[in-house]
Amino acid sequence: VGWRPAASVRWGVAAGLTIAILAASNVAFQPSRAIESDAEDWRAMGQFLTGETPRDSLRAASNRPRVMTWYTRIPAAGLPIGSLEVFLADVQRLGVTRVVVSRQVSEENAFKSWERWKGERPELFRLLHTEGELEAYEIVSPGP
Repeated sequence: VGWRPAASVRWGVAAGLTIAILAASNVAFQPSRAIESDAEDWRAMGQFLTGETPRDSLRAASNRPRVMTWYTRIPAAGLPIGSLEVFLADVQRLGVTRVVVSRQVSEENAFKSWERWKGERPELFRLLHTEGELEAYEIVSPGP
């Protein structure tokens, strides 16, 4: 029952591959350097949102959901592209109460949809807070 070089090599290779995969996935899921220019605004927005609503009950949507989630640690759904009815159905289904919109547009169609919805039904969206290029809105229930 001695030392087995083949088994040691296999374990070493497996450990090396595991470390490489973990390092690559960490880099892959980080925002790009271009996104980091507004990182402080996102962090401040997260502090505002969690200051008014407990993080575990906060449900949000954004035109930049991955960036929002990364910097605020608040899970965010993406804004759908299309009609206001689709958006409102998603809001109800997901329990979304806040929308954070970035004017540094990375998903132009979602941003255009958002601007159109605000124009169609401004009474549904109440501006809560502005932080740099970010705007946070409360979704007001449309009623019966």
